[in-house]
Amino acid sequence: MAHTYITRLGGSAYNIDWAVGVTGTNARADVMLIQSLFNILYFDHEGNPGEGRSQRYDPPADAAPLAVDGYYGPLTQRYIDQFEDTLRAADSWTMRPDRRMDPFMGNSPSSIQHETYALTLLSRYCHFGDIDTGTYSYRDLPNNPATPLTLRNALHQRKKVPDQYAFRPPKKPAFNS
Repeated sequence: MAHTYITRLGGSAYNIDWAVGVTGTNARADVMLIQSLFNILYFDHEGNPGEGRSQRYDPPADAAPLAVDGYYGPLTQRYIDQFEDTLRAADSWTMRPDRRMDPFMGNSPSSIQHETYALTLLSRYCHFGDIDTGTYSYRDLPNNPATPLTLRNALHQRKKVPDQYAFRPPKKPAFNS
């Protein structure tokens, strides 16, 4: 489930618990967060990633804003692919396209490809785009009445470790005496 990730230094960012995309779990609140972040970057911020970056981020051709409904489908996948393609074209990201958004762990690189998670960059661009554009769509996401209630409630949960990376020992079997 989507949540607010708490950094070691006390900061926060919105994160997901499970991967979203072709081979992802595609949990509903996680998909809603990804859909919301793409709408913020591409439409609220008009592709401005903030931090004075000259690279613009354009939505997929002929694509309208995503419906934030939590259902993963071909349009949500087009947005994921477009974002990964733009990152690679800007030479700021060398990760092989995996066609999914994985939860991040702070600024730590991914354990397999040793590259910054795409979701880390998407969240960062939404945050700094807020500052550059003065819209505060990212900051206000959990309190915006237009944000679906499922996602608003999820973002009020605070976590340090996404469920995908949390070790949970198996439950001990109950024995009858």
